[in-house]
Amino acid sequence: QAEMANPEGVFLLRAEPAAIARQLDPAYPVPPGAQTVNVVYRINLKDTATYFLARGFAVRNKDVIYVAAAPSTELNQAMKLFATIAQPAMSGATMAIAICRSGKC
Repeated sequence: QAEMANPEGVFLLRAEPAAIARQLDPAYPVPPGAQTVNVVYRINLKDTATYFLARGFAVRNKDVIYVAAAPSTELNQAMKLFATIAQPAMSGATMAIAICRSGKC
């Protein structure tokens, strides 16, 4: 269900060598003696430049890719839950109205 994903919320989580992490963000406090640093790359697929950059970004063994849900997904799920809960009550009310209209109430 591709329409449920957030194109601005694609993340690649990777353990990078400390030297790479320092190149990416010289201000990041790399712990002394650390060989690797956990790095989170955010990929915004709504941005054309990022999209083409991501195409050349090779996924490695032990990388984790996380795709966030679209903001409307939670609202849709809540509405479906409400409809599931309300449906029996709505059906009962509709039947009661139909019975009363037929003069049997």
